[in-house]
Amino acid sequence: QGRALFGARGLFAPATGSSGPTPALDLLAAAGVGSADARVELASLCGLLLSLLLAFGGPRFALWAPLPASLWLLHLSLVNNASRLLPAHSWEWAALELGFLAIFLAPEWPPSTLYPRLLPPPSAVLLLFRWH
Repeated sequence: QGRALFGARGLFAPATGSSGPTPALDLLAAAGVGSADARVELASLCGLLLSLLLAFGGPRFALWAPLPASLWLLHLSLVNNASRLLPAHSWEWAALELGFLAIFLAPEWPPSTLYPRLLPPPSAVLLLFRWH
């Protein structure tokens, strides 16, 4: 759907500048990925692969904080790239908020045991999840 909605010839073609940060798309542009359509598709593909790794990669990946942080940056980039359409849909921003909170559920490095008992999720993060 990326090319049909947000591509150069899509229904909601992106303006020359986005209204917010797009770190993943900017990184891909700096890496030499030429067209905006290719950057959006590559960012979407990276998000899919990282999501599959998070879901099916086992506990070592599920408890590793850089993985949800990378997913959040990709999501932020895609939402801000389509910022002319998505402000009307507040669920995208709610998903970004919950994704940011999910970063703090995981420790920084993979633990040696399956689920460490000495490193429970922060209670403030759990409270924010429940409140949201």
